[in-house]
Amino acid sequence: MFVTLLLLTVSSSSTVTHLFPGAVASANASLGYFILPKGGVQAVDLSSGKQLWTSEEASWPLEAVGDELIAAKGDADPHKLRLIGMDSKSGTMRFLSEAISLPSWAKPIFNYDESLGYSFKIDGKPQMDGTILITWVANAWYAGGAPPPRRILEVSRKEARGTYSLNPKTGRLTPVSDAAVPPAATITSLGKPDSTKPSSFMLSPEVTVGPRTLYLSETIPARDQGRHPIRVVAIDPATKKLIWELSLGMRVIPPMPM
Repeated sequence: MFVTLLLLTVSSSSTVTHLFPGAVASANASLGYFILPKGGVQAVDLSSGKQLWTSEEASWPLEAVGDELIAAKGDADPHKLRLIGMDSKSGTMRFLSEAISLPSWAKPIFNYDESLGYSFKIDGKPQMDGTILITWVANAWYAGGAPPPRRILEVSRKEARGTYSLNPKTGRLTPVSDAAVPPAATITSLGKPDSTKPSSFMLSPEVTVGPRTLYLSETIPARDQGRHPIRVVAIDPATKKLIWELSLGMRVIPPMPM
């Protein structure tokens, strides 16, 4: 499935920076926060590629505001999610919000890949009053074999959404009217070769962050068994030379249905 991703150029005057799905940067472009394929979030020094901290508490970075990272995470109930506030430099938890309930057919999914017949998106946007607007959207549709009768198709189509105002100091959530649909939460290989490593392809557009350009890279082994190494790559935007690279782990590609 191919999706359109947003390409951003980050300046020091930015208040929030979305890099690509599952990744945000601090306002001064010094720190980056990336989801890990196995689950969790990795904080990275964007000037050197050094790993700063890893947390299994957070699942999907939403915003880096001031000295705090706001992220989404699952709950013991598979049909609920929570928001977590963390110290951006240490990963220490500052607050855990109350649970946000989803419909019985929906559940939060925090990874690169979209399930067959289901998608989940979540986004956060800072507001002028200091709060953060959190919007989630879940969609389900028929994903079987041969096309079924129209009635079955119509019954299988489902959509639900919710929008909340988050106080990043206290973690308090307040329901509000629906906002815009969040951006696509999936990433698909763009087919553009990654010149920094053989058998590798760009998994995201290039994003200029301060004095460097970042992108995700996926390596496809010669004997492809559905396990693809994922890296964050930083290059010089002028010379295209490698500055640093960091492994995020292994992306597991589910087999296509027969």
